[in-house]
Amino acid sequence: MKKVLLVFFLLGAGAIGLLAFGGDGVGFKWPSLKSILQWGSKPAPKPGEVSGFGEADPNTNEDARFIRDRTADFLEDIRFKDFDKAASYSSSVDRSKVNISRCITRLFKFPPESLDILSSEVVSVELDRSGTRGRVKTHSRVKVLNLDRFEEPELIFYWHKDPKEYWVMKLESSINP
Repeated sequence: MKKVLLVFFLLGAGAIGLLAFGGDGVGFKWPSLKSILQWGSKPAPKPGEVSGFGEADPNTNEDARFIRDRTADFLEDIRFKDFDKAASYSSSVDRSKVNISRCITRLFKFPPESLDILSSEVVSVELDRSGTRGRVKTHSRVKVLNLDRFEEPELIFYWHKDPKEYWVMKLESSINP
């Protein structure tokens, strides 16, 4: 009896093996272990992807692509200490009031002259359901000069779609801690 059960077990295991590894002969494809483990969960967005309420592909969503690119431009302007250009991403009303140098000092606890921004990347872009507000999460690597200390701040920049100026950064809420 044990031999008969063993034979049926081996035949069943062989049939399952043929289904799993035998190609498309029967038109059935076994799910991968990875897809089984991820079933029902949403993977984290990859760098540069759009996630959240306004799910959209940054390659096809013009607004997401725009605020992603402008945030990267802003970080580059900060890196090269072009504070006038960095202030230009805010609304025309806020532009005259914003002091980028002071905001950076409050954020990093060091004046901009003491900081060397080594790298910055956009981690994710998120739009709200109305498509008029956006968040861009970034990760930077910064060296504090004269202290030989490195920091890796994660910053979120907030954007608002203005009917007159297209997209403007809310600098005070973005770079104030």
